[in-house]
Amino acid sequence: MSQNDELQESIRLAVEAAEAANDTAAEITRLKADTLVAAEKINSFGGKMKPVLIGTLIGAVSSMGLAGLIYFRTINEMRTTAATQIEALTLFTQSVERLDGQLTSIGELTAVLADMQGQQSTGFEDVQTSVTGVHELILSIQQEAAAAAELAAAEMEAEQENPMQSQMAATILDAVEKGHEETQAAIIAGNSDLQLALTRMLADGLAPTPQKKNARDTTTTGNGRPQTSTASSTASKPKPKPKPRPRPTAKAPSNPFSYP
Repeated sequence: MSQNDELQESIRLAVEAAEAANDTAAEITRLKADTLVAAEKINSFGGKMKPVLIGTLIGAVSSMGLAGLIYFRTINEMRTTAATQIEALTLFTQSVERLDGQLTSIGELTAVLADMQGQQSTGFEDVQTSVTGVHELILSIQQEAAAAAELAAAEMEAEQENPMQSQMAATILDAVEKGHEETQAAIIAGNSDLQLALTRMLADGLAPTPQKKNARDTTTTGNGRPQTSTASSTASKPKPKPKPRPRPTAKAPSNPFSYP
């Protein structure tokens, strides 16, 4: 009994081993088939991914090349910008230096203007004093002329009986009035020339550079003062109108011994 049991047990073990071997072989076959399918899938995926990888590699190389070009171009533009900024800074420095020079010139001109303002005030005071003196002189001359005219008229009225004295008084009156007119015209012309000379002096002092002056014809009056041409004197100051002088009522008869 024991041998049969051992034999059956051995057969059972052999059958189980055979079944296990068959199961293992079937499992190995299934794994092999799955491995082959996976290998085919991998091969097909690799075939599909190969162009993608090549394109990716080409794109990466192209991107690196473009990035390099952009980098070098940016460096070049930065160098150009730096050179432009340096040139602009140089121009700005020169402009600042010129501005400093102009400010210095303005300061000097301001000082000159202040000095000229003082001189102008002094000159205006002198002109005002001269004009006042001339006006007083004209008034005194007019008073003297009026007194002389009244005296001559009184003498003419008092001595109408003497023709020679009447003619002499009329001649003296004419000479006095003529001298008064000439003196008044000379004083007015001298005052105008004084104002013109003061204006020229102020203009020459304010001018930054010497300028050429137009030549003007000048003459000299009897008292030695410079007098401008007749046209300029006439244009600047009108001639004073002569005062009406009294005339004798009756003309004296001709006298060969009368005063010429």
